[in-house]
Amino acid sequence: MISPGESQADPAAIDTGIGQSPVKPGGIVLLALVIVGLLVFAVYCLIAIWPVSAGAKGATVSNVAGIRLNLDQDQRLFVVVAVTGALGGLIHSARSLYAYVGYRTLLRSWLLFYLSLPFIGAGLAVLFYLILRGGLVTGTAAQVNFFGFAAISALVGLFTPEAALKLQQIFNTLLAPTPPGRDSLPPGTDPTADLSPPTS
Repeated sequence: MISPGESQADPAAIDTGIGQSPVKPGGIVLLALVIVGLLVFAVYCLIAIWPVSAGAKGATVSNVAGIRLNLDQDQRLFVVVAVTGALGGLIHSARSLYAYVGYRTLLRSWLLFYLSLPFIGAGLAVLFYLILRGGLVTGTAAQVNFFGFAAISALVGLFTPEAALKLQQIFNTLLAPTPPGRDSLPPGTDPTADLSPPTS
């Protein structure tokens, strides 16, 4: 067993080899269609749930893909934040996908990253929204700027690794950092730090 004070093993030395094979052309086409389809659906959802009047009071009805949603302004703002966070994550996925496909270096180990990034972006966007509303922005949903929160949420989803790192830096200043676990990566190692394709 590795104690917290001991150095961790090089991740390359314990590589299980899972997902090392390249994605086949059919898989690339399917993944691209899924990402583009979800991106279009996210834009549609954002337009459908966007408030007609920012100062409206009480619940209003929106129809999304045949589903009738009765949302007040606070609930609508939550949905807008989550959808724009997912939209940013989808843009990140699409941008990274075409780069790796263009360099012919797309491996199966990245598939989970592409499929989970919209959900991570939505979750992080909601978390950032709660932090901002809890400590920095006051007032009801009718008094806040939907465009401002949507823009921040989209950026959080688009730059998910940077947003997660910023949260870690904030809480490291407030709370004592936990000691590294048995299977933790070496200090300074971030598997999502460089998501750009190789240049050679």
